[in-house]
Amino acid sequence: MNLKEKLNDWKSQAESLKLQMQLGKKEAEDAFEEKKKEMSDWLDDVSEDLNELKKDGEESLSDLKSKIENLKVQLALGKAESMDKLKENQKKLNDSFNEVKYELGKSIKDGKENVKTWADQTEHKIDQYHTRFDLFKLQLNLAKMEGEEKFDEKRKEVSHKISEFKKSLENLDNRTDEKWDHFKKEIGSAWGHVKNAF
Repeated sequence: MNLKEKLNDWKSQAESLKLQMQLGKKEAEDAFEEKKKEMSDWLDDVSEDLNELKKDGEESLSDLKSKIENLKVQLALGKAESMDKLKENQKKLNDSFNEVKYELGKSIKDGKENVKTWADQTEHKIDQYHTRFDLFKLQLNLAKMEGEEKFDEKRKEVSHKISEFKKSLENLDNRTDEKWDHFKKEIGSAWGHVKNAF
């Protein structure tokens, strides 16, 4: 996936995030469970890819496979009924995302060319899921602790920040001379502004 395709993918993701913020409390809970299932199914495909790469002599991917299995366990956890349990589950899920991304980063840096390409594409998709789950985290936390009026107010604020995020992506689109790592940092910074609205 080239730089322009990645940016277009992120722009599409920003639009999806904006639509996600329009969901009510119950719809957000249902969508969260659906997205967990979707990601778990995708991770099954990733595990198959890893098995194929390991057959080709890439034994260094064992840690990544283990981290992916742990992420799948976190995704399989049921709905949290209490605020404390929700926060605990979200922390475990976030930690699992970060562990997988760390292992993918090592594969991008140290792997053979075919592994680097695969890990880069997988990392891109993981980043998008992680972003989506960050937004679900906000929605579910608000749904558990705030009234409808506060929920709507915060939803509008975050929706505005997502629009700004999309604008940042459009501004990046005009600068094709940069490398993806630089763009990724700028995207991360822009997403950080959205998360600060949480």
